Amino acid sequence: LIAAVIDGPQSRMTAGGALTSNSNGNSRFGTIAAGSGQINAGAALAIDNAVIGGNLAATAGTNMLLGDVRASGAGLLVAGTGLTATRLQGGSIDVRTTTGNLTVDTNISAGTTRLAAPGGAVIVNALQSAGAIDAVGRSVVVSGSGGLNFANLQATAGDARITATAGDLIVQSGLASNALLLSAPAGNLTLQQGTAAAIDLNALSAVRVAGATSASGDFSLTAGGLATIDGATTGATMVLRSADIAIGSGGRLG
Repeated sequence: LIAAVIDGPQSRMTAGGALTSNSNGNSRFGTIAAGSGQINAGAALAIDNAVIGGNLAATAGTNMLLGDVRASGAGLLVAGTGLTATRLQGGSIDVRTTTGNLTVDTNISAGTTRLAAPGGAVIVNALQSAGAIDAVGRSVVVSGSGGLNFANLQATAGDARITATAGDLIVQSGLASNALLLSAPAGNLTLQQGTAAAIDLNALSAVRVAGATSASGDFSLTAGGLATIDGATTGATMVLRSADIAIGSGGRLG
């Protein structure tokens, strides 16, 4: 079978080439195996398992419920309301919701990762991303193994809490309406710039504040090694704990 085109709900589909599925209502797939996939559901979409040899693009008018979904190419998943997934894996991962929460147990990306829930929370329990990460939600809670590099981190109505459990954590731009909580319990932490009501930076080894960083309330930094301040860093109250502190030519505290 070179290609398959399906209209309506399906339980199982195998296609050696491209798979296209369109439904005006709900769609549910038990297992999908295809060279590439384009799946559109006018209402809810559920996929228990999928192995895609190339790119996968899936949209749902309402909720999207995913089990173990893997694509060798790019994975684009867009839900009108909430999205819940057990495991997502792809050459790159782009997951978006409009009004609901975005919840993923395991997310593995060989490239970049985008997580967008402007109307809800972003929650990822185990994130691995070889490329840069863009995460935006009303609140953002992400834990990941290995190094994590956030090009953009925004929590528009709550906390942004990021933990790199087994590597370095880099946040190039961090914004939170409430608290910005960044932790690297097994490595180094770098914050390029950040703004929040409260900021807490914690790392086993070094912590570096590389650019302008401002907390309207408490600012706390804890480093097992060197704490480096290379940008203007302010807070209503400021607490720094480290083995040593270095303030660069562009750095300032207070």
